[in-house]
Amino acid sequence: MEKMHMRMVAVYAVIAIMLTIGALRVFSISTGEAYTQAAQQNSSYSLTVTQGRGSIYDCNLQHLTNFQDGYKAAVTADPQTTTAFSKVLSDSQMQTMLDRIGEGKPFVQKVDEYIPGTKALFFPNVTRYREEDPLCPHIIGYVDSDGKGVEGIEAAYDDWLGKAQGKSKVTFSVNAVGEALAGVEPEVEDTMSNLNSGVMLTIDKDIQDIAQKAARKYLEKGAVVVLDVRTGAVRASVSVPDFDPDNVQEALNDEDSPLLNRTTSAYNVGSVFKLVTAAAALENGISPDRTYDCTGSVDIYGVTFDCYHQRTHGLQNMEGALAQSCNAYYITLGQEIGAKKLLDMTAKMGFGSGVTLCDGIQSASGTLPTLDTLKMPAALANFSFGQGELMATPYQVASMVQCIASGGTLAKPYLVEGLVDSSGQLIEPTQQAQPVQVLSSETCDALRLMMAAPVEYGTGTGAKPTIGGAGGKTATAETGILVDGEFVNQTWFAGFFPYDNPQYAVAVLAEDSPKGSETSTPTFRAIADGVEQLMMRRGQSDPALQDAVAVPKASEQEDAPPQD
Repeated sequence: MEKMHMRMVAVYAVIAIMLTIGALRVFSISTGEAYTQAAQQNSSYSLTVTQGRGSIYDCNLQHLTNFQDGYKAAVTADPQTTTAFSKVLSDSQMQTMLDRIGEGKPFVQKVDEYIPGTKALFFPNVTRYREEDPLCPHIIGYVDSDGKGVEGIEAAYDDWLGKAQGKSKVTFSVNAVGEALAGVEPEVEDTMSNLNSGVMLTIDKDIQDIAQKAARKYLEKGAVVVLDVRTGAVRASVSVPDFDPDNVQEALNDEDSPLLNRTTSAYNVGSVFKLVTAAAALENGISPDRTYDCTGSVDIYGVTFDCYHQRTHGLQNMEGALAQSCNAYYITLGQEIGAKKLLDMTAKMGFGSGVTLCDGIQSASGTLPTLDTLKMPAALANFSFGQGELMATPYQVASMVQCIASGGTLAKPYLVEGLVDSSGQLIEPTQQAQPVQVLSSETCDALRLMMAAPVEYGTGTGAKPTIGGAGGKTATAETGILVDGEFVNQTWFAGFFPYDNPQYAVAVLAEDSPKGSETSTPTFRAIADGVEQLMMRRGQSDPALQDAVAVPKASEQEDAPPQD
């Protein structure tokens, strides 16, 4: 109470001084020579209150940049204004404001809300990036101190975003000492509506939020890519750890390399690649009923390859071997397919080729073994279950799933819908590559049925959504790198949901993670559940949607094996 009393005393003291000084100045300049000199020295004083550049939007024209954060006010020394501001500002803010008033010139004051009953001019304050949990910073990028795009969309579309600059500028008529002249209306220049022009991305802000929260909960380092099954449009792209685009310097000093975009970087692949091996087998006439009796390992010309933890899987067909992630089954399947046919199928499904997501943003090509290398039976064995020289990006793995879930059509992932004018109209849609049919619908029907098995009773049960069902595949990819006596592995989950009517293809990478059951699979489940709830809120979900896949009877399934 005493503190508030002292504060009000200070405010009223300042107001009294302002009134006294004002009266003296009126008297002074109203007499003779002083009036003439002051009139001759009257000039203008301009304040740039707010400024910004063009907006980056999601696919629904929700802002990914340019967020309102309270207001900025152009303030002049005025008792009524000072009193009104004193009721809402903190002690430190009020002290700063009183200091500025003492300087005499008009100034800019940041406030959380509009304050009625003042002579101040208020403008919405626009901050470039969301302060808490910035949205897809590896895609959007950032600007430098001059407001010029440096990375990501900010750099790729710097010319267009820069042309859409806007500002709020107030020009006051002032006397010789810089004080605003009473009774003279200031001139206001407000072009902030220019910021409505910008770039529309394929990102869905709400799905991006869901994916970011899931990734941060379960992944220390890694990536998530969510693609629209029908078109290949990128609905979410997450790389963790991420960074604050307003404080890039901090990220430069972080040993976990938060500036690295892990979604476009290549990693060892592992058993998610068994989907490609299965696709090659089916496309070349090998029956999904082909069986193999797994004893926990297989010998290929004197080289022994083990199943995960040397687990014995027994007699398996193609679906059961995928559910249990039986390496021996898929190694022998690869030998039967042959090196050239398997390598050709891998390339057709997008591996070994970089993806240009938009101007200025491209994913790595990854690595494919050569046909000469695969002529060695042991190299082909490694390749058949995703090991050896094979490396791929999360975008390539997500595209593989998109192809299967769509019925065999491979749609190139893309990030930008086009340019938007100041009225929010899409004026220059980007030209997208035509999807390519690379698998038969019959092959994809069989693959989708197989992919339900890991989620329902196999290595990926932790990825099963609450409703809607899903298909997918787990992986634990060996890197051969030894750190502190332990081998470094990359764990994956790649899948689609909902099962009956696939809408989204997802790749989750947990970098340097020992257990996918604690990282990649729960990340997928959280995304699938979150998106389904989102679709219900939007009225886009099938109200009759139930689990699409019946869980096999206990007599038909083994205990869920550990994730490979």
